[in-house]
Amino acid sequence: MGTMKRNDRPLQKRILPKAFLWLDSVLLGLISSFAFCYRGTPAGDTALEYFLDSIPEAGMMGTFCFLVLTALYYQRLKEGVPVFRLSAAVLGVLFSIAMLVGLSMNLHGNLCLLWGRAVEIPIALVVIGGWFCMFYFVLELLLELAEAYVQRPLNPPGKFPALERFAGGRGLRPVLTALLICWLPYLLVYFPASLSWDGINQLNMFFGEDLWSNAHPPLSVALIGSCVALGRLVGSDNLGLFLYALLQSFVLALAFAETLKTMTQLKISIWVRALTMVFYALVPIWGMYAQWAVKDTLYTAAVQLFTCRIVQFSRTAGRGNPEPGRGGSAVPGGRIPKSELLQVCLFGLLVCLLRNNGILLVTATFLALLVMVKGRRSKLVCGSGFAAVLALFLCFSGVILPALGIGGSSPSELLSVPLQQTARVVREHGDSIPEDIEAAIEAVLDDGDMTVLGQVYTPRLADPVKGAFDNNCTPEERNGFLLAWLRLMFRHPGTCLDAFAANTYAYFCPDADRMDLLLYCTEIESNPAVNTGFFDLHYADESGVLRHALGGIVRALARFPVIWLFFSQGFYGWLLAAVFTFALVRRRGCWIPAMMPSLATFLMCLLSAVNGEFRYLLPVMAAAPLLLALVLRKQAAEDRDAA
Repeated sequence: MGTMKRNDRPLQKRILPKAFLWLDSVLLGLISSFAFCYRGTPAGDTALEYFLDSIPEAGMMGTFCFLVLTALYYQRLKEGVPVFRLSAAVLGVLFSIAMLVGLSMNLHGNLCLLWGRAVEIPIALVVIGGWFCMFYFVLELLLELAEAYVQRPLNPPGKFPALERFAGGRGLRPVLTALLICWLPYLLVYFPASLSWDGINQLNMFFGEDLWSNAHPPLSVALIGSCVALGRLVGSDNLGLFLYALLQSFVLALAFAETLKTMTQLKISIWVRALTMVFYALVPIWGMYAQWAVKDTLYTAAVQLFTCRIVQFSRTAGRGNPEPGRGGSAVPGGRIPKSELLQVCLFGLLVCLLRNNGILLVTATFLALLVMVKGRRSKLVCGSGFAAVLALFLCFSGVILPALGIGGSSPSELLSVPLQQTARVVREHGDSIPEDIEAAIEAVLDDGDMTVLGQVYTPRLADPVKGAFDNNCTPEERNGFLLAWLRLMFRHPGTCLDAFAANTYAYFCPDADRMDLLLYCTEIESNPAVNTGFFDLHYADESGVLRHALGGIVRALARFPVIWLFFSQGFYGWLLAAVFTFALVRRRGCWIPAMMPSLATFLMCLLSAVNGEFRYLLPVMAAAPLLLALVLRKQAAEDRDAA
């Protein structure tokens, strides 16, 4: 008689008496529907009036939500009280707090719903509790379904040849061709390509209209500039810009084709790969970024290729694990695949060269690899690879660029969070700031006037505040400012948290007021401050009829039920958190290095200058299907690798 597995649920569930099933289900449904409909706009003077006024009008949506959730709770409780899952509970709490943060920021621009008046605290707890019940039950169900799925046998190969052709089973060419065909309407409608402020600025650097600096990676500047220069040789700046759009479209499609090839080698289900192909081909984000001449598209492709190399390296190095069924909690100390490590290093270096903060992403990934790899010799080989990447990058940025007269990026690029929080404190508490703190702040400002920070402060964008920073201030003045900022954090912690949430909440709240996908990627920047007329760039569709029609379709899809999730930055943040948690639950530590590029990107988004910027989070969006496939990889495939 076989032993019962620890995760077998029938022995761990406690069946409730029938009399309590409906009562518990209805109560949970009421609390969750209250949270779902709550809009946080009470105006009562007394605690009782405040509480009564906070009860939302249910309406049809609230009623439908109540019925659906009550049915879900009843069905789950009917099967027995679910086993307590710490992972689902932690995610449920985080997601619930994120929803309330997003609601508070959407309505009031601050976190008053969390800690405003004393009477708001119990209401906030009720709302968080309602969301938690829903998230916990849904996550617990999804975890149970995922655990059942990974135990299913592998599908026989070749069963769906038509799907295999376009899902990575027949090499790169079919996928590459299909993706480019699906993106072709965007490339044609927006011919030659859209070009924002950063893109024009890069062209100005290349053609000598502006000084070169490392504010834009020189490799990215050289690529877009060379393409436009080629077009200019035949008398058309438009043709050169279109050439760059084709280049980045091809590289991005190649990265996605490599992703599907990697999933095929991992024996991921054909249906998962087919859905991944649909995601890359039909979700408008990718078509829009294919035609937008911006440095982030090539950078995203490089990060995706780097992630695929990490996956292959971890899989190859993990063969020979003596414990089948464990999935490889760590890469064993056997043979390190040096050819694959070389590819990891090359793509890691490319990531560093295409974006200045790419070195942080690569560093986090290699550190995770060093933790996962076992054996002194293996760690030495991996460490040597990382040292080589780091040395080459430092040589390029610290020696070659200065020798070419290319300056570094401005110090304010690293101070988005301190400057935003300081500006908000100045705006709301400027009269109570001590003189020594005021002097330290004014020492790093161009105008030397602290009140300017409060005047230019924009909650979701740090660029105006960064523009007031004096990049020529001394290191001592910068250090003095940072000390002043820390003192302000202790004096006004709530205001600083408001500032941080206002500049980040779209990244972790799916229901946040999202930045319009088409805000910058459907125009050719015409501001004379950067577009001086040196380039003859204009849309072929001068009337704008086709561009407005396609843009209208994309905006409509972004508001459509369920589909809107693919346009939500917060949804990808949640998906990343869930994937990482499930990897820990399944003891799939060998895949943690492959998740590090996305995790590092997400953390850098929280420290960035813009709230909810699509292009900053693009690498996370691109890697989401691959990371989800890794943690849902069937046990039979894991055991085959371990054998």
